[in-house]
Amino acid sequence: MQKRENAVIIIWRFVYPVLIFFGVELFVELVFMYGHMFRQMSAGAYSFADTDAMAKELESYIYGVSGYISVIRAVILAPIFILFMKADGKRDTAYGRSVKYGPYNKLWLLLLPVIGFVAAVGFNHIVPMILEALQSFIHVLGKSIFGRDWNVDFFAKYNELSGIIYSGPVWVMALSVAVAAPVLEELLYRGLIFKRLRTYLKPVPSMLISAFVFGIMHGNAVQFVYAFILGIFMAFVYEKFKTIYAPMIFHAGANLTSLVITLILPEDGYKVSIGGYMLLTVAELAVVFLLLKLVDMKVDRRPESCRPNELNDR
Repeated sequence: MQKRENAVIIIWRFVYPVLIFFGVELFVELVFMYGHMFRQMSAGAYSFADTDAMAKELESYIYGVSGYISVIRAVILAPIFILFMKADGKRDTAYGRSVKYGPYNKLWLLLLPVIGFVAAVGFNHIVPMILEALQSFIHVLGKSIFGRDWNVDFFAKYNELSGIIYSGPVWVMALSVAVAAPVLEELLYRGLIFKRLRTYLKPVPSMLISAFVFGIMHGNAVQFVYAFILGIFMAFVYEKFKTIYAPMIFHAGANLTSLVITLILPEDGYKVSIGGYMLLTVAELAVVFLLLKLVDMKVDRRPESCRPNELNDR
């Protein structure tokens, strides 16, 4: 007889990994912040009469060392999340839903950083267009219907933060962006959240929900849209390859590309006509979808215990 799961336990299993993630992140940030604050106070750099300036300087400092924080957070949490994934495997066995999948050609993994590269370039182009159009729509809506000047700037906070974050040593940024973040975030958002969603839901809603959580956790509109779309792609490749290494490789390729774009792109961008910009973006996205379609056709890990006519879209 198959064991039944408690609804409260099911919900808790989606909540506690995120709480642990942010708890460890907060702890590491506090260690850095108080260490910096005590150093500054001992040097007489802080005055308790100007708490606003102190708070702003501390916030800037934390963003400036975010690469170090990301690496330390990954070192602490990655082993914990791996243990959680192993526990999920044992839990699935206990509930009679454990599935072993057949082999696949690992050479297809080499295509994933290429897809990540093209996707990062394409969505670095299209996301600003989406948000600029939304800003204009909100402005027109406020003026024409409500008679108010609704000026929404989705980019101000992101531009301010990215300028601080990417001002650190390149090697720290590369280690954080291309190794620490892909490993830890894929363990959390795909290895735990998406995989657990797939226990109860079909692929598409599982992809959308996990991608939404992945996007919203980035904390600003620019990164939300970008992370949400890429989160769907990374859940898709996890679903196809059935190994957490697949979205990690994809994620690393996309992140490293975004870092390189940020470091080498001129502040005012390259001068390209609107038509050329649109054509380039469409071509990039077309390549992404064609490559993902190729993965969909060529990578087919079937359950070892199932005959072909028993397979469905679970």
